[in-house]
Order: sequence, then structure tokens, then C-alpha cells
Amino acid sequence: MWRSPYQSAALADALDAAGIDTAAEEGVIATGLGGAGLTAWELARAAGRPLPWRAFVFSDILPLDAVQWRPGSYHTLLAEDEAGFLSACRRKIEAARRAGVTVVSGGAATDALALFAAHPQLRGDLDGDRFAALADAVRAAGVGELFAARTPEGVPCAAALVLRSPDIVNLRFSAVDRRYGQLQPMRLLIAAIRNSHPGHILDLSGFTPPALADARGQSINRFKRDFGHRVALFEPEP
Repeated sequence: MWRSPYQSAALADALDAAGIDTAAEEGVIATGLGGAGLTAWELARAAGRPLPWRAFVFSDILPLDAVQWRPGSYHTLLAEDEAGFLSACRRKIEAARRAGVTVVSGGAATDALALFAAHPQLRGDLDGDRFAALADAVRAAGVGELFAARTPEGVPCAAALVLRSPDIVNLRFSAVDRRYGQLQPMRLLIAAIRNSHPGHILDLSGFTPPALADARGQSINRFKRDFGHRVALFEPEP
């Protein structure tokens, strides 16, 4: 069983540096990071407050179709490399490469933060300045990175802010310009993140149990299924 990536002092310090330190903001950033209790756990520990539970772990790693609903925070884990992606997904990724879509990271991707501007829900409902501060803080602490896909003309068309620990990379904050959807920039972006973190578990964040998924949730589940993932349930350690 693996411990959560959010049990990381460096990540907690980075969030604190971004000003994520009030009770209200803890709730916002916890939801935004896709693991509510996980991030709240880490922030509480960093602030010296009592913990509501001892720890979170991956208690189950199951194929997508085998998952049955029970309370907890579900996350999705990608295949270890592109060879584990479904064949249709690999074809779309190769088509994006042939079309001239490229992926950059770090300072070269900063302008892609603008893709989050019109979609507060994609940045955990943090205001734009606070989200930019979060991106700067996790990058400066070495526990996060910004990636962007660009059209052949160099226009940013997809972006992702990833959080990482020694073993796990979490891709939770992402945005795409749907005008360029036919170029498949998000699939190429996810493949690039997967390829740049060999040996890491890549956590694509939330999964909605099928019985609870609305039409949008089902669509997101199908998208994530393309990457050959499994589902993990975070729950309190006994």
C-alpha cells in the first residue's frame, strides 16, 4: 500500500507559501486537489493542528470495471507507459505529434495559465492570482510543474499543473482550449507527463463510480479509461 502524495512536508510548505492557510481555503484547495481529506490532513499537520485520522493509504488497486462504490476518495492511476494506453488513444496521440503539436514545461509553459482564466472550477475555484501563486509556490519548492501543449503555430492549447512526491505524480489541475480539440492536445500532454516521470505512479485524480456518474462524469471516466488506468481508493488507515 502506498501513502498519499499529499503526506509531503514540502508540498504542505508550498501550499502554505501560496497563502493556503485559512480553514475556508483549506476546503477549496482540498477539493481542487481531488482528495479533500488528503490535503486537509497534510495542511492540518503542517499547521500543528490535531489530525482527524492517522493517515491515508491506497487500500485497493483495482481494474476500472471491478470497482464497486463505497465511501472514500477515488483516484485514477495511469498505465506505466504509453504501451499500456488503449490502442485508439495511442493513435490519437501519434496523430497529434504528426500534426505538429508540441509539449513544453516550466517557464516555457507559463503563458498557458491563461487557459484557466475563464474556468474557476478547473483551478479549484481559487481566484486567478491565488492559483498563479500556488503554481509558483509548488514549482519553486520542486514539488510541482506546469506543462503546456502548443499548436503548430505555438499557441497554448492545453495546460496542466502537476504535483509530485518521490513516488507519485498527481495531475489534477488541467485546462484545454476546445477550439483545438481536434488536435488532441490533452492526450498528448498526458502522454508527455507520463513519459517524463518514469517509475512514478501517475495519478489522474478523480473517478466517479458509474452508479453515481452523470453524463459529464461518464464522459470523463471514458476519457481516463483510454489511458489504461486502474482505480485506487484512499481511505483512513485502520
